Amino acid sequence: MVSLFSLGSLLVEIVYVRISLVAMDWIRKQERLFKILGICDPAHRRRLAISSFYSAVHPKVQKNIVLSSTLPKFVLGW
Repeated sequence: MVSLFSLGSLLVEIVYVRISLVAMDWIRKQERLFKILGICDPAHRRRLAISSFYSAVHPKVQKNIVLSSTLPKFVLGW
C-alpha cells in the first residue's frame, strides 16, 4: 500500500518537473536572451579568472570566527 507521504511527494515532484519543463521551453525560445548571455559570458568568465588569480596571489589571513567561538560545538553543528 502506498503511503500518503509518498503520494504527496510524487504530486510535488510532478508539479515541480512540469514548471521546470515549461520554463526551460520558454527560455529556449528567447533568442535575444541567448545573444545577451553570449556577449556577457566571456566578460564574466574573465572577471572570475582575474579575481581568482588575484585572491591566490594576495591571500588574506583572517581569524576564523566559527572555530574561535566560545559556543558549544553541538550548537555550531560539529
